[in-house]
Amino acid sequence: MKSRRKQKQLQKDDEAEQKNDNTVTALTITHTQGAFMLLHLGHAIAALILAAEIFKWRTTTKVQ
Repeated sequence: MKSRRKQKQLQKDDEAEQKNDNTVTALTITHTQGAFMLLHLGHAIAALILAAEIFKWRTTTKVQ
């Protein structure tokens, strides 16, 4: 296992190399992880609100 100091140095070297090199980096899941987390959070909140609306409708509506 690499030490943190060595990992940070390697990361700095990679960043410096990328600044000198004008290449395009392909985006991966790691790059877009925050957006996916927000997307899933929004879906979870929407599902909870839908469940609450259905529960309220069932308890307030009289079924004949």
